[in-house]
Parts: sequence; C-alpha cells; structure tokens
Amino acid sequence: MPKTGRALLSIACLAIATLSLSGCSLPLADLPSPMGLPADAPARPSAPPDYPSVNDQAPVRQDTTLSDDERKRLEKELELARERQKGTSRQN
Repeated sequence: MPKTGRALLSIACLAIATLSLSGCSLPLADLPSPMGLPADAPARPSAPPDYPSVNDQAPVRQDTTLSDDERKRLEKELELARERQKGTSRQN
C-alpha cells in the first residue's frame, strides 16, 4: 500500500475513533425530540433525589406478630383458597 493510502487509512481510523468516543460524552436526553426526550415528557427535577446513608437503619416496626390462633386461621383460609383454585382449574 502506498504511503498516501496508509496515511489516509490512518486519518480515517483516527476520525472514526474520535467520533465514536465523542458520542459517549454527548447527553442524548438534552437533544431535540428525534433523539432525545419527547415534547410531552415531564420536566426533570431541579435537584437529584437524596439517597439514604449507608449506615441508616430502618425504623422499628410497630406491628406485632400473629398469634397462634391468627396464624392457624390464616393457614386454614389459604388451604381453602388452594382447594377452590384446584377445583376451578380442573373445570377449565
């Protein structure tokens, strides 16, 4: 390949690499609607949302656990619901 051909190929490769890398820094969301956000999209919030700190702990729950009677009643209701579903699935 002649030197001018190699030089042109080098320039073309460099231009393609430059264009492809510059595309990574382009904020597509700020472009007009064919490539960015549609015209009817809601506006962005002015400040980013706050994230909880890493060491923050969840508040203590105020709910109490189920008593044995409540748990048995719920298990019985679930068993009855499961049996009803088995019956309806066989009819279909």
